[in-house]
Amino acid sequence: MQRSKRQRRKALAHLPEVSLTPLIDTLLVLLVIFMVTTPIVHNAIKIELPQGKSHDTGKTPEELVVALDVHNQLFLNGKPCTQEILLKTIESSINVTAGRTVFIQADAHNVWGKVGALVSKIKSIPGVRCVAMAMQKEDGRRAA
Repeated sequence: MQRSKRQRRKALAHLPEVSLTPLIDTLLVLLVIFMVTTPIVHNAIKIELPQGKSHDTGKTPEELVVALDVHNQLFLNGKPCTQEILLKTIESSINVTAGRTVFIQADAHNVWGKVGALVSKIKSIPGVRCVAMAMQKEDGRRAA
């Protein structure tokens, strides 16, 4: 009987242990990856809109949104483009008889003369009903 008790004690003394270090290392690496990539995904085009008081207009899928960032880079519906391509794309996508609204989001730190010139060129395209400027509401939400 004593031998069996010793054997049981030896068996209990050699239980395998699970090391948590690799699991914790993997978890921390994933946490760092998500912390780095999340701001990049949410801030594809960084534009600080000027403050203004206006009401929201519901965004429809056929809207044309032109963005002008602080470095004077143009974007049409989130895709970078030049001014010539922008004007040609707007002209080809607009039905002259229906009339469409083009929304402009320009950074608050831009020279407004450039924004005004861009608005003037877009207004001269046949079929553009109006050009709306996007403003930042006082509560931090975007409004057209």
